Amino acid sequence: MDIQPVLAHLQQHAMAYGAGAVVVLILVYLTRRWSRSIIFYADELSIYLGVMHALVGGIVRLAAWFKDQSSMKRAFDLKDLAPPDWTTPLLTFWDTQGYKPFWILYVEITFALVILYLMYRFRPIRIQRKRTPRYPVSGRGAMPNAAKASPRAYGRR
Repeated sequence: MDIQPVLAHLQQHAMAYGAGAVVVLILVYLTRRWSRSIIFYADELSIYLGVMHALVGGIVRLAAWFKDQSSMKRAFDLKDLAPPDWTTPLLTFWDTQGYKPFWILYVEITFALVILYLMYRFRPIRIQRKRTPRYPVSGRGAMPNAAKASPRAYGRR
């Protein structure tokens, strides 16, 4: 994987990316009530997808190794026997040519859709709301007389 073209592009357009980052940060700050939830949701989804991709890659490599080592051809003839070319690209997951056999790509897409549905079903996005105080406060740092007289009414023992 050659990173030089990416670095050259970033250096050539550094001002545009810097200005874009400032604008995005200002928008995120102004809409933090909604954007924090979406950012955390996207972070959680990316962690789940990364773990799934690593597990699928490990299982594919383990299956290729097991198929190679448990073959009777391997037991009797060690020459001219190539191991199966089963692999997934671990870092460049967008490279569809790296998935061998190709149907593993569809398995990963299916797993990703299942993870997305499970997150939607069991961990829906919730907009953050400000909490209301447990008891009304009449002034800064002041506690109403009713709270002092009746602590059970306000949740204290």
